[in-house]
Amino acid sequence: MRRWTETVHTSLPEKGIFAKILYSYGLDPVTLLALRFMIAMPLFWAALIYFPSERVCLRDFITLVLSGVIGFYAAALADFYGLLYIDASLERIILYTYPALVVVLAAVFFKESLGKSKIISIALTYAGLALALNMHSERIPLSLLRGQASE
Repeated sequence: MRRWTETVHTSLPEKGIFAKILYSYGLDPVTLLALRFMIAMPLFWAALIYFPSERVCLRDFITLVLSGVIGFYAAALADFYGLLYIDASLERIILYTYPALVVVLAAVFFKESLGKSKIISIALTYAGLALALNMHSERIPLSLLRGQASE
C-alpha cells in the first residue's frame, strides 16, 4: 500500500505537464477532463464492487455521486482551464494553497476560531503565493497581489 501511495503522490504534480502536452496537440480542457474521468470511472466502479460497504445506503451513494459530479468536476475543470493561461508549476503552487482557503471559509461560515498559528500560516501561505506570482510574471503588478485596485 505504501508504494501505491508514493506513486500517486509523485505522479499527481505531473498532471499539469501532461495537460500542457495534450493541449499542444489540440485537446481542450473539457475533452481532457472527459478522458480523465473515462479512465478513472471503471477503477472506481471496480473498487465499489470489490469493497462493498453495508454502511453506505442508496441516499448516501446518490449524495456522494452528486457532490463528486458538482464539486470535483467544477474544481477539476477550473484547474484544467487555468492551465491554459499559466504554467504547470504555478498551477501547482496555487492549488496547494487550498488548505488556507478552507481555514478562512471555515472561520467565515462555521465560526471556527482563527488562532495565532492559523493566522500566521495563512499569512505565510499567501505571502509565498504573492512572491511566486510576482517572480513568475512581470505582468502582475504588486499592488494587485496586495489587494489594492491601483498603485
